[in-house]
Amino acid sequence: MQIPHDEISFLLKKQNLDLHLKPEQLKNLVYIFDNYKLIERLENELQSQRADVVIIDPFTDSFSNDLYKAIDVRAYLNQFSRLTKKYECVIIFMHHTRKGAENLAPSKNNALGSQSIEAKARLVLELKASVNNPTLRHLCPVKGNYIPQELKRSSIDLMFTDNLTFKSIGTNTPFDKINTNEVNLSTLEAEYKEIISLKEQGLNYREIGLKFGVSHSTIISRMKRYEKIKNSETIVKD
Repeated sequence: MQIPHDEISFLLKKQNLDLHLKPEQLKNLVYIFDNYKLIERLENELQSQRADVVIIDPFTDSFSNDLYKAIDVRAYLNQFSRLTKKYECVIIFMHHTRKGAENLAPSKNNALGSQSIEAKARLVLELKASVNNPTLRHLCPVKGNYIPQELKRSSIDLMFTDNLTFKSIGTNTPFDKINTNEVNLSTLEAEYKEIISLKEQGLNYREIGLKFGVSHSTIISRMKRYEKIKNSETIVKD
């Protein structure tokens, strides 16, 4: 059985096929695989070397009490809040959404467990997979104490690559349009350009379909759909 160190090594090497980072750029990455006395361990690490960001993945692995008991959740998170203030760093928790949330509109209330979790956070981002495109992800700022209100109405659209990295495609989708049959034109355009780029690299429709996780006929249909919408817009404008 693989140990966590081997798994992390494999994932970093795979992601670096896209990121192209040099070894010295990763020298300050520190991984803690054992969450026993996690707060104490984090404090020791931060005392010896300050960090910009601490990521806890996932929250449920480090929290052993009742996830729906607000008083326990607040008490636990307050320990991390103390660390952020003392060592001037950001702490990010990776957390799950509640059952059935994938079919709901993005919301801070989709977090699994007590409402105290999102109440304590200064920023909450919900990452939703697209039902129309298996390689597309919607990064949704559902809570942000210091970001404009208009940024909390649309997702940042990302392409999830074969190398397990995310690439911005430069589009946004309104929350009420996510995972509906109505697809944002800008998203279609970005997808169309990605398909054209892959064709120019010599890939056929079947190979492109494998990258998108769909059949070759679906790729052709998506191209025709975008071209039809775009042509109709041109006629109206003319």
